[in-house]
Amino acid sequence: MEAKISNTNDKNNSYFAVIPNEILIKILNLLSTYDVLQFCEAYPTYEYFFGETAITNTINLSKKTGFKSVLSLSSIIKKFRIDCITVFNITYVYWVPAIEIRNCLKKMKNLEELHLIGTKVGLAVADCESFRSLKLKKLAVSVEDISNETQNPRAQYFPNIRSLCVQILSKKSYTFQFRLECIFSGLKDLEELWIYDISDSFPLNYDHLTYSTSNLKILAFKAKCATCATLRYRGLTKVFSNERTGGDVYYEKNFKTTNPRFEAESSAWKVLNELHAASPYGLNDAKKLYSQKKNINDIEFEELNFFHVRHSCCPRYLTAVQEMLLSENSRNLKKLTLTNCLFADESQETSDNPKKKKKYDYKELLSDENKLVNNLKALKELEIFVCPRHGGFKIYYFLQHLKNLTHLSLEIPGALNGEFLKLVFENCALLESLKINVVVSNESFNHDFCRYISSAKNLKTLRYEHYRISLETIFFSLSSLSIPKMERLFLKCTSVDNFGVMNLNKFLKKNDTLNFIMIIISSATADMRKTLTDELKSLKILLKRYS
Repeated sequence: MEAKISNTNDKNNSYFAVIPNEILIKILNLLSTYDVLQFCEAYPTYEYFFGETAITNTINLSKKTGFKSVLSLSSIIKKFRIDCITVFNITYVYWVPAIEIRNCLKKMKNLEELHLIGTKVGLAVADCESFRSLKLKKLAVSVEDISNETQNPRAQYFPNIRSLCVQILSKKSYTFQFRLECIFSGLKDLEELWIYDISDSFPLNYDHLTYSTSNLKILAFKAKCATCATLRYRGLTKVFSNERTGGDVYYEKNFKTTNPRFEAESSAWKVLNELHAASPYGLNDAKKLYSQKKNINDIEFEELNFFHVRHSCCPRYLTAVQEMLLSENSRNLKKLTLTNCLFADESQETSDNPKKKKKYDYKELLSDENKLVNNLKALKELEIFVCPRHGGFKIYYFLQHLKNLTHLSLEIPGALNGEFLKLVFENCALLESLKINVVVSNESFNHDFCRYISSAKNLKTLRYEHYRISLETIFFSLSSLSIPKMERLFLKCTSVDNFGVMNLNKFLKKNDTLNFIMIIISSATADMRKTLTDELKSLKILLKRYS
């Protein structure tokens, strides 16, 4: 439904005229709010569907940028029956003014779920008054700080909340935790608490935060730095923690306290236990294991994470990881995180002359490697990080065989060229999101990246970080994409070569679907910033710039 449909005013000439309204309503109920808006815009005779409760009870515009240039939020809300809206989600709709959001919320008297993360509305008194409701059961909101406005307790505006998600953008003083505790203590029915702390200031104490929440069944938090002791005394079991992020933890009540990993029969699991490695499975898999819905010997994992620190890297660990990826448990894996040390490169020395290098053909896979690729054929998302101890290039040439990949995130070591990208773009036609971070300056990879990026068939999101970037070259390559579908572009560098805006202008005009672009140049001059800003403003695109 994202594609534009030719407008018609004759209902009888549409493809949907022969479909009963009851079926059309069920179809539209499965679509997002923005898709429903597009459908009714293309076929105005069906606008009466805006009055159907099954369609209008949920308004979901999360991360949707398409409507901002055509319709305002208030004009969209007017199309629907306000009294029927029970779920309102505008997560990361950051461009709508706070006053416009508040005015819309005041009209929604029957809201049960409200998602405001990444918007201009937070927990200020004026914001809380706009969504005051005894019916509100679920709330997700971002906060920069909780001011002491006339000592007004926030919990009085939504006292019956059962699930609360708070994204913390900044903490300006140590009284922030106390004010959060005051809010939580007023929510007597609170069962789920989700906290995402992206600030760099002092850590929160989660033991104290949850002390007054007597009915808490789920506690989850993600933070750069956190302090939290065991919550066994609250009946909460730590079900999941992510070693890579450090502060990504999930607790839930009514789970058994023994770790399911120790029941594994596989030798690979025994090695991970002996090395005290972090549990590699994701949150959904962890909940299945702890609730005993699945056994660790027969579960089919959805997500595995084998990111590890320097002291954890050893041949026993890598062999165990390979064994797990070759097992039946990984055949339906959807998301995987690895380091580039998993497969060592074969020796490139010739037998006749050890000093002479031979060219290694990375396209040829050994039998075990071929089994691994076949076992991971369902993989959708893959992350590869540079190992801080043992590196390798061979794993990057496995990517071409994973043809169902949609999201790919790579760290690139210093000596790796970008020849493998050509094979990736040729074979992975479903690839939509590509994130590349070149950890040290690598001109060979930079050259190959600009050379092959135009071969990407379905790329919508690109994030590229390198010490030095040629803006002219990279925008020339991006403007040569065979099927321009770019929606988000992020470029980050320290210095710039071949600075110019001719190819930037060409790229922007070709990619009319682009809704976000960010260029970070650490050493950018005032003239450089002004030139880029003027060029983007002329095309009505917002540039966030840092120097």
